[in-house]
Formats: sequence, structure tokens, C-alpha cells
Amino acid sequence: MANLKPSHLNSAVLANLQCFSSAAKHLSFTRAADELNLTQGAISQRIRKLEEQLGFALFLRYNRRLQLTAEGERLLIQTNNSLTELDNLIRDIHTQGLAGELSLSTPPSFASEWLLEKLADFSQHFPQIFFRMETHSRLVDFFSEQIDLAIYYGQGEYPGLVCWHLMDEQLIPVCTPEFAKKYDLWSRPEQLNHCHLLHDAQAWPEAGPYSEWSYWAERQSLNLELKQGHCFDKSEHAVKAAKAGLGVAIGRKQLIEKYLNNGELINPFDGLPSVLSQQNYYLVTHEDRKEQPIIKAFREWLLKINNPLF
Repeated sequence: MANLKPSHLNSAVLANLQCFSSAAKHLSFTRAADELNLTQGAISQRIRKLEEQLGFALFLRYNRRLQLTAEGERLLIQTNNSLTELDNLIRDIHTQGLAGELSLSTPPSFASEWLLEKLADFSQHFPQIFFRMETHSRLVDFFSEQIDLAIYYGQGEYPGLVCWHLMDEQLIPVCTPEFAKKYDLWSRPEQLNHCHLLHDAQAWPEAGPYSEWSYWAERQSLNLELKQGHCFDKSEHAVKAAKAGLGVAIGRKQLIEKYLNNGELINPFDGLPSVLSQQNYYLVTHEDRKEQPIIKAFREWLLKINNPLF
């Protein structure tokens, strides 16, 4: 291979470095091709061209796998650092001058259990954008209310509005370990008829007081007495009541995962099939506002933190 002089770090080399970074990350030309929307042959050709340009091999090629050479490992570290710095620089340039107020409507439980703890990251990137947040579960009238964006827990059918899918939700019955032991709930869902159920009285607009428990029981082919127990106006209150040992609540995995991880709550029926909710989380706005810079910045940030490949 020919030796590359420093002055030969041209645009062709820089373009091929992106292919190298992806191939090195996956140790696969095929997966790199999928990520960059190229063919496997194009990735392979660009890597060989880059090796010729640089004057040293980047990969050891075996029958069914790739391995980075020592030189390839060194180049990968520097390439990734440089690409990260460039990404941060470009993002900083884009965020300069973005300032103002963003009015946001969101379900109370989603705000307190998921969104609020992530907003510091947004504020770090956009320090001159300030929130005016309203928390309620009703649908917003974007024509009469001063709301820029709304987060809905629903089915994504909002005529006249633009919506982006944020994430799916999964329904999980939860209680404390002590409560499960007291009522002999471990792997015995029929025992739910002998303890208090905790309900979100309106899990989404127009939902009935027992909607989530009813759907979960139906999916598990269980006959439960749903009208016994306690009703709360917010999902987070039902979950807090479960944490206090008052009964068994239907938790939404995205909002309660931290309590499952730290052991405050458990799913006493984790042997049963998981139940995906009929409702998911959506970001919604009016068509006329979707490209406003502040709205676009928040939308892209929210979609990216929930899906790093966005």
C-alpha cells in the first residue's frame, strides 16, 4: 500500500471514514451497509479504498467475521472522538439563537415519572428555551389554547393534527413483595379477587374507571371482580398506593421500571405473558406549527433520547 502524507487527508478519505466507523462498530460490512443505506459491496469497496489511501490494513478478514487490526483500533478511537466533537459543534451552532417559551401539555403521570427527570438534558442543550407545562389527560384544543405541543397516551388517531410515535407501553400488575406474600399472589392471579385492586379512574380521555385492569384481565383470560378496590384520578397515585401496601395496581412499564429495578414493587405474575397496552405515547401538534424552530428542537430531542438511532 502507498504511504499517505498528512496533506492527503482529503474529502474522499473523510467520506470513507464514516463507512469505517460503522463497519468497526458492528464488525460487519452488511450491518454497516444497512445503517448507512448502502450496499455491502459499496462498504467493502470503500474500506479497501481507505486502506489504500492510508497505507495500512484496518481489518483482519476471516471467513465469517471481521477483526480490527491494532492500527484500526487506534483509528476507530480517534475517528469516533472526532465525529462526536463535530456532532456537538454542529448541534451548538444550530441551537445558537434558539430562545423563547415552549408550552407543553402532558399527562401528569408521564410528566412526574418519566419526562421531568430528562428535561435537564434538554435545558443543557437549549439553555434559552423555557417551559410552560400543563399536566392533564384531556385532549388539547390547539386552536383556542396556547399550547405548542402535547403528549398523549392514546391510539395515535388525532384528525387534523400531526403526531409522532414516542414509545409503546406495557401493562404490568404491581404490588409490594410483602403484599404479594400476605395475599399469596405469587403465580396465582386468581387470588386477585381476594385483595384490593387499584385503578386509574381515567387512564386516557374517555376511558372508564376500570379500563386497564379490564384489558389486562381479558388478555390473560381471567375473570376478575373489577369494581372492588380504590380509584384514583392519576396513574401515579394508584402506583404510590401500591407502594404503600394498599393493593395491586396496573403499572405502565415505561413509568414504573425504576421501582421494579429497585425492588419497591414487583410483578407477582411475571410468568404470565406480557400485555402490550392498546394505548401508546404520542407527541402531537398542529400542522402549522410543526416546523417552528423551538417546537422542532424539542421534538427532535425527545425522539432522539427515546430512540438513539433517530
